[in-house]
Amino acid sequence: MTLIATAAILLAAFAVSYGTTRALIPLLTKHLLDRPNTRSSHTVPTPRSGGLGIVAGIGVALLVSYALDFHLPRWQIIAGAAAMAAVGLADDRFRLSVKVRLPVQLAAAALVVYPATRLSHFPLPTPLDFGLELSAVPLSILWIVGMTNLYNFLDGIDGYAAVQGIIGGLALVAVGSSGPLGSVGIAIAGASAGFLILNWRPAKIFMGDVGSSTIGFLFAALPFQVEGGEQADAILLVALALWFFFSDGFYTFLGRLLGRHRVWEAHRTHLYQRLVISGLAHDYVVIWFGSVGALLTALAVVAISRPFSTIGLWAVIVVALCLFTALIVVVRVRESRSSESTSPDER
Repeated sequence: MTLIATAAILLAAFAVSYGTTRALIPLLTKHLLDRPNTRSSHTVPTPRSGGLGIVAGIGVALLVSYALDFHLPRWQIIAGAAAMAAVGLADDRFRLSVKVRLPVQLAAAALVVYPATRLSHFPLPTPLDFGLELSAVPLSILWIVGMTNLYNFLDGIDGYAAVQGIIGGLALVAVGSSGPLGSVGIAIAGASAGFLILNWRPAKIFMGDVGSSTIGFLFAALPFQVEGGEQADAILLVALALWFFFSDGFYTFLGRLLGRHRVWEAHRTHLYQRLVISGLAHDYVVIWFGSVGALLTALAVVAISRPFSTIGLWAVIVVALCLFTALIVVVRVRESRSSESTSPDER
């Protein structure tokens, strides 16, 4: 993909996303206002469903890609993303039950996985790259549905999901610049950047499920655009590029599941939320996660692209696990200090 083509796709995604989102603010303020509650991280009523601008930006950018003779993703991926956008918008407006959302997500994931080349092995380096065989399809569907929901759950403070969209999109460009992964990656990164301007603290608008579910689905489904062993590498790259989303979401989900909480309900127990509750500003948390996440993503891209990818990938995975462990420690230390500084009357 030439520099001019890349710039054209990126600019189209950015401009349409920013322009559409800005135009939607007064309309959504009247009809889709997110009012603060005990589970919110914001204190001022703010319009949601701004992710419509992101969806519009991605859509126009893909049309530009097609006009420039670049291949688009398989129609199943585009159809699945459109379904996620529609269900997400309906959920933003009507607060759909999980009994409505989950079947649509499962159907969209199955649509992507069924005609694709099957994921032959577990997406980790040797010696944990064992064959999946009969478990390939259900695990692939679980990956797509899980990442779709994790991205939605982790969109809880100003700018966080948009920054992750930029990082994840650029990671796809780095490993698939000449194919659909590259064009969609540029589209996601550009659209997320356009939206971020209006979503940075203090946010003028929120992404809503229409944006987070669509981006999460695309990141999870796009690895199935490639074939053979490259699928596993693409899935691992996505997991590392979205590492703090992936690890925080899985860790919190598992904790709530073991604690017998309703895992599908909104809450404020994710690690990034606990950092904000402990006194850190939204933008500080987002900048920290974004900076470290970008560095980790760069290391993962280099490791996957080099002949020593096995050793390199294990090194990156170890670094990622150490970073996540450090995050848990930081959260607990800050909560402990916050608790100690609280006066007896305030407790």
